[in-house]
Amino acid sequence: MEMTVSTEQFRDALKKVCMIKVNRLLPVLSYVELTAIKGKGSLTATDLEKTIEIEFDAKSDSEFSILLPRKAMQTFLYGNNGNLLIEANAEGVVSLSRGELGKMSFKPCATKDFPPTPSLADNTIWANVDAKWLCQMLAIAIPACAKEHSRPILTGVVFKDGAMASADGFRLVAIKSDKLALGLGDESVIIPAETLDLVRRLFSKEDIITIGFDLTQKQVYFKTDNTMVISQTIQGNFPAYENLIPQSFVCKASFSTPLMLQRLNMIDPSNIYGGIMRLLFQREEKHNEEICSITTKGTNNDCEEAYAMTLPVKLETREIGKIAVNHKYLCDALKPFSMTTLELTSLSSPLKLTGDIEGLTIVVMPMFAQ
Repeated sequence: MEMTVSTEQFRDALKKVCMIKVNRLLPVLSYVELTAIKGKGSLTATDLEKTIEIEFDAKSDSEFSILLPRKAMQTFLYGNNGNLLIEANAEGVVSLSRGELGKMSFKPCATKDFPPTPSLADNTIWANVDAKWLCQMLAIAIPACAKEHSRPILTGVVFKDGAMASADGFRLVAIKSDKLALGLGDESVIIPAETLDLVRRLFSKEDIITIGFDLTQKQVYFKTDNTMVISQTIQGNFPAYENLIPQSFVCKASFSTPLMLQRLNMIDPSNIYGGIMRLLFQREEKHNEEICSITTKGTNNDCEEAYAMTLPVKLETREIGKIAVNHKYLCDALKPFSMTTLELTSLSSPLKLTGDIEGLTIVVMPMFAQ
């Protein structure tokens, strides 16, 4: 059994499948599976929760499957020059040759020990989505997923027809768009943040991505012409996040996001008490200006205010608005926008942010500040 493939093409495919970290619970998962079939080759890697499979052009004398050690392969394929010849004999010894550059031989685990790739069910629901747009939205939604696994439902992004959302108890990202016409009907699917980050890195330069939902086996598929990601979904019911989005306000203000972020980036979070900032939106009668004042307490009790910043805003209401928020959460929430509209209801109500990205709403929970 033998296969010939461009070193550059094979190395690129190997690099992508190795984006899945090695699950060290099973030694066989430190291997990738190479399959030769009908003038094509494919590499598959898995950590038992998710799988990547990538196809590439190759010449082979027969159909076969063998396992290749990840780390040794990545090292042996240093440099992109020439072709790679892969041979396997009847004793199970695999040889890799790069012509005059050198050769490597090894005896891998048996392919029967490698976890099989989940099969596609006939009732899988398929939808085509704008890949660049989806990856941009994932870059916004993923940071708002919970990092700890005490609440596993919040460690993923929920997808519905026309909507997606993520929350960690401190902030909420909600996205509505006709581009999310997924064919799910009344169903919702929670996809792990780790899987979606993998999707974002793999498909950010693609035009269209095809997403498949297997509601019976609780699996989701992301694929393009030569790449497929398969993942388990998270079981459970995502919180009714729509109820957390304020529907009314007493103070509404618009401002330049770069100007706000400039002020926030001038603040060292480690020097402010509890990472908390106080925002005050008001009309300053003396100079007839509409401003936002940002103040903080220092970590040292002898310092009442570590920082005091102001920036111009446009107020759309007469009421003064004030709230205390976490520095990091507000910075993260503002980054997607160029212009931001902020709505406040009360000191104890969530802060609502919208802006120049259609369908995107970000909610930041208030902090208690003395």
